[in-house]
Amino acid sequence: MNQPNILILHLDQLRQDCLGCYGNPDVHTPNIDALAQDSVTYQNHYTVYPICTPSRYSFFSSLYVHQHGAWDNHSTLPNGYPTFPKQLQKSGYHTSAVGKMHMTPTYQNIGFSEMQLAEQNGIGRFEDDYHRFLMEHGKIDRFDLHHQSDLFRQSPTSHLYDMCQCSESDLDLEFYSSEWITQNALSQIDAWDPKQPELLMVGYINPHHPFDPPAPYSTMYNPDTLHLLPGYLDQPIPFDTQANGTPVDYSTITESEMRSIMAAYYGMITEIDDGIGSIIQKLKEKGLYDNTIIVFTSDHGEYLGYHHMILKCNHLYDPLAKIPLLIKYPQQQFCGNIDPSLSENIDVAVTILDACNQPVPASMQGISLLRKKRRNYVFSEGQYGTEQSPNIGYMFRSDSYKLLVRGSFKNAVLYDLKKDPYEQHNVAHLSEYQEILKEFQTALSDFVLFHALGKVHLDTKAPQQRDQEVLNKQAEELKAFIRSQW
Repeated sequence: MNQPNILILHLDQLRQDCLGCYGNPDVHTPNIDALAQDSVTYQNHYTVYPICTPSRYSFFSSLYVHQHGAWDNHSTLPNGYPTFPKQLQKSGYHTSAVGKMHMTPTYQNIGFSEMQLAEQNGIGRFEDDYHRFLMEHGKIDRFDLHHQSDLFRQSPTSHLYDMCQCSESDLDLEFYSSEWITQNALSQIDAWDPKQPELLMVGYINPHHPFDPPAPYSTMYNPDTLHLLPGYLDQPIPFDTQANGTPVDYSTITESEMRSIMAAYYGMITEIDDGIGSIIQKLKEKGLYDNTIIVFTSDHGEYLGYHHMILKCNHLYDPLAKIPLLIKYPQQQFCGNIDPSLSENIDVAVTILDACNQPVPASMQGISLLRKKRRNYVFSEGQYGTEQSPNIGYMFRSDSYKLLVRGSFKNAVLYDLKKDPYEQHNVAHLSEYQEILKEFQTALSDFVLFHALGKVHLDTKAPQQRDQEVLNKQAEELKAFIRSQW
């Protein structure tokens, strides 16, 4: 059998339970749900870092963030580390990426031969292909700029528009980012060479905030009829407001506004679902579907009302850390299976290489989901505070308990997830949980100190002050001299 093609459908800030196939009763995602029927659905899949860029670098390299060192959204993956696109490229794959990658530099070479980018944050949005497309058509994404660029801010409009970041897009559907990404993905698939295996990464910007679906998706959902999501509270709790890393004042958001945010968020998801339906239909029309591995996932989640919060940049609660993962294997192998075991997004790179019978570099820390070995815990981390005074936080979770630590074990928080699935009652101070608390603290310490040490970083082509060709010549001259004297 020919090597399988690989299609990565990568969304941004998608809460796992905001899909029909993960049990949401309101959101309309028929194409993703149909893909789930042909896939393995991983129920307990977690990001190792709940921020866009670090999570993506871990996804590509199968390294934890404390190993590759790219801690925030303005960071660079060290060039010497292998990535799964580089490995596939070396083995003969044509590799391409469309949409959001969120790297610095914008077009960093991590193994994609072609890149057509649509970025949202930082300098990337001024260098990418999508915003040049908008400029050529005399368009700007005004609402997105208002919330995602410090260079362009509008005068305050309304609480829903400004604080809640919720409005209909000022762009028509044909100019909206998700539509542009879908159309360019379809063009890429049209150009696939049947004689060469293909890797295509499709990175959607949405449903990342601001919550701005275009018409007609902006009015698709009636806010008043939506079910508030599990873990919703009428008001935020002090433990969360004290750790709020966003400009949003949670306490000012009304239930009506929260429902409007949900309706907009669902509209963005359904618009992407329609695009994914077009992409899958294209694969089927070209006879490519059966022999294509399809990975559907996200970089991190979204609170969306959990504890009366929105966005991210707070504690590593499940709606933020738990993400969807569907994998359709070649010939729909294992289709319809539901895998309840714990997994991390660094496991995907290793699983893809394993499914393609490619060697896995020694630096990669993931565990192939095609193997029997599974995790007893999942781990995630985040860097909070300021650059001058960073504050590291960790999540260490099993099926039954979750440990959250920020800054010191003196600040440890423990949740009994069987009794308290929505993480509202800290039991770290209760006598009956001291043994479990000590077990988790020790396991987390062992993991960070001994089980997840960074591998040797090697980059023989890293910039240096002297010309490499001159140094090579000098080295050969010295070797020749030594041989003459030996």
